[in-house]
This record gives sequence, structure tokens and C-alpha cells, in this order.
Amino acid sequence: MAPRHRWETADVPPAVYIMTPEGRLLGRIPVYEDLITNLAFGGRDGRTLYITAGKTVFTTRVPVPGQVAYPSWSGSNDK
Repeated sequence: MAPRHRWETADVPPAVYIMTPEGRLLGRIPVYEDLITNLAFGGRDGRTLYITAGKTVFTTRVPVPGQVAYPSWSGSNDK
């Protein structure tokens, strides 16, 4: 995808980037749209990631459940 403005770069492809709190890149989930607008965790166990981008909703499974305030995931062992 081509940059739209002079302050954008094509060197960083659109994706959800997985980072440590220290800023180390652990991985990325490619998204084939040029503008990611939102994401949320869902599903019974919290391991389904929903990504809205452009006119599309993408879903993917992830190994670790996302953090939520309430309610806790039904499959969670944290009590």
C-alpha cells in the first residue's frame, strides 16, 4: 500500500503488532486494509480477536485471552 501523506511510510505494513511492555516486537497479525479502526477480544474464552478495518471485520484466534474488566471469560482459570 502506498503512503497517503508525506509523514506516512510504506515500510510498516498494516497489522496488529504484538509488543512487550518494554517495546520489544513479539509478532504481528497482518491486516489487508490500509486503516485499522478498532479491535476487541471476544468469544467464550476471550481468545478471538475482532479487528475492524476499512469495510471489513477480521477475526483471528490468539493463544492468550485478551484482558477485560467485566465479566471474566467463562473459560478462564483466574479466580
